Amino acid sequence: MFNRDEELTFEERDACGVGFIYRREITRSTIDDALSALAQMEHRGATGADGVTGDGAGILTTIPKEIFRREGISIDAKDALAVLFIPDNLSKRRNSDLIAMHREYIEKFLKSKGFTARIWRPVPVVRNTLGPVALKHAPLIEHLIISCDRHLIGRELDRAYAELRVSLSQFMRFEIGEPDFYVSSLCRKTIVYKAMTTSEGLADFYSDLRDPLFQSQWALFHRRFSTNTVSRWPLAQPFRLLAHNGEINTLKGNLNWLHARLSQSQLDVQATWDDTRNELTPGSKVDYAGSDSSVLDFCVEALLKDGDSIESAFMKLIPEAHEHHSHLNDHPEIQHFYEFFAPHQEPWDGPALVAFCDATTIGAILDRNGLRPARYSLYSDGTVFLASEAGLKISADADVVKRGRLGPGQMISVDIKTGKVKHDVEVKTEVATEQPFGQWLLKERRALKSGAFSKEWSYSSEELSSRQVAAAYTLEDVENIITFMAMNDSEPVLSMGDDTPLAVLSSRPKKMADFFRQRFAQVTNPPIDPIRERLVMSLTTYLGKRALSLRPDPALARTLLLPSPIINDDELNFIESLSPEFKTARISTLFHESKSLDVAIKQLCNNVAELVRNDAVNIILSDREIDSSHLAIPMLAAVGAVHHHLIRTGLRLKCSLVVETAQCWTSHQTAALIAYGAQAISPYLAFETIRHWYWSDKVKALVNDGTNEQYRGLTVYQCQSNFRSVLES
Repeated sequence: MFNRDEELTFEERDACGVGFIYRREITRSTIDDALSALAQMEHRGATGADGVTGDGAGILTTIPKEIFRREGISIDAKDALAVLFIPDNLSKRRNSDLIAMHREYIEKFLKSKGFTARIWRPVPVVRNTLGPVALKHAPLIEHLIISCDRHLIGRELDRAYAELRVSLSQFMRFEIGEPDFYVSSLCRKTIVYKAMTTSEGLADFYSDLRDPLFQSQWALFHRRFSTNTVSRWPLAQPFRLLAHNGEINTLKGNLNWLHARLSQSQLDVQATWDDTRNELTPGSKVDYAGSDSSVLDFCVEALLKDGDSIESAFMKLIPEAHEHHSHLNDHPEIQHFYEFFAPHQEPWDGPALVAFCDATTIGAILDRNGLRPARYSLYSDGTVFLASEAGLKISADADVVKRGRLGPGQMISVDIKTGKVKHDVEVKTEVATEQPFGQWLLKERRALKSGAFSKEWSYSSEELSSRQVAAAYTLEDVENIITFMAMNDSEPVLSMGDDTPLAVLSSRPKKMADFFRQRFAQVTNPPIDPIRERLVMSLTTYLGKRALSLRPDPALARTLLLPSPIINDDELNFIESLSPEFKTARISTLFHESKSLDVAIKQLCNNVAELVRNDAVNIILSDREIDSSHLAIPMLAAVGAVHHHLIRTGLRLKCSLVVETAQCWTSHQTAALIAYGAQAISPYLAFETIRHWYWSDKVKALVNDGTNEQYRGLTVYQCQSNFRSVLES
């Protein structure tokens, strides 16, 4: 399932219209205004060539119990309402028992899990309002009221229903053989109405949305623009908890770390229940529709099941750029919160505007880049309206008392029960003061001791030359790149464009990094200027174990803070000296010339896995001891292979990968190593090359005999410059 989901996810991203409306009273106007706002944002969505099929539109709101009551259907407070998309296979439709067959499968499955399928309700829809493309792929949409046979209440009951949704989806997809079966929502309090329609076509399709009895206190709405794919019904938004405008540019890394968590969970469950069927395998634990937004929704739900509030979940997943924001100096508790969770949860970076609701809180958050609009209006009667467009009108008799917009990393939320509006600092302070994160950091966290940059040569000139040849250095690399960066504190600009032929087509030997190109952001984003770069981007790196669960615990603070991923020899020695507090193991990436590269990589992966099983936390992959009878595995291949092997074996969260290599001296090589799993890099041969250049008679005559600290400051500054391209990608 991972291969299928990953492929879909990388291709499907959104640039859409999104917003929410909240009122203090339950009223029909809420639904009408949500539908009206959708219509006013129609230009934000896209329509197929038939002129009718939309990329998707939808509403997340409260369950319309009055409509069900009119039909003689009662929904108890402990019951959940499922919205099911059942594939409408034309070849099967000739069988009049199609719906009955699916219902029987589902009812038997629910019974086996301790739930009862109480009442089925075919959702009243007008199929002839759909465009030809939407109609061709339209599912049969059913409502199912489910009761839990166990005595659960509150959060435990909600968790049981959430787990049921995941297991039901996997049962229908993999055991029954319906890969397009989809649970749009399954919840005690909320319901999703979404379809492959235009904004105005949504209410035309769903009769419920036009029903005067459909009233609500709040509604979250979304109009989808699929930037580069053919839309599908499950990809319409909102999802169960959120609606998203933008693109998750960090998705590949987010997915890898998500799979690492799922793999480790699988092993932990097997260790607890040896002989029972393990239902927490990665395949059965992942339940998302295939887009970046749906995976984010899945992760938010996982945090909620773990006990987080929805505001806390989004602070962990979409943190603001706290590293350089001076306003947080007045709110150290917020800074401590971000620093506490940063080593364990990588940011889901956009551009992204996310509106969210869990039936208790409704709100929105903007990612750290702030490249998506989010404007809100507060009314004197307590109405709150937020949208990705300025100037949208709603039917409000009250006066607007405040208008505003979300800035980079900011959040706004509304307590649905009380109507209290909480702005950014208030929301975050409330979450951040729940635990003494600052005290935990002070007690448990270690910081890298800045190491002196030795001016002593490690190798003679002859040995340096032979090592440079072994690492595929060229004269251009040494003279035009490495020494240029050391002299000018900047990367050389060798041409205005990249006209280098593809490495795969070249007949000349190429370094492994030459075969890689960075992915580009598919949604049109403005260029990152130096001011935004300085405020938003960070070089901060952490070593140590990553937590499986993000529940607050003092042990999570036990990490090693690095101001930059680039470290010198003394700093690497300091990391090794931290054993046994941070048990470190060094392993060579060299192999004998008589052995094949494939065998060497497999052996390296197995050896690293064994070290991690023996509690090694910091793994140093080193090619320093190369000699005439040994070859070095390309470090990019070594890091990538080890990184993904540890993910598959459920060990990746338990260690950090540190690279000591001669095969890194450009920003692209640095970026590639980090992108494929390295958390810190010691480019020892590049530093040695600079040492030989700097202490040559010619250079000393030019610059005078500089001090060690001057030299160290110069090179470390450049290393930070090298790494910046990773953060821009």
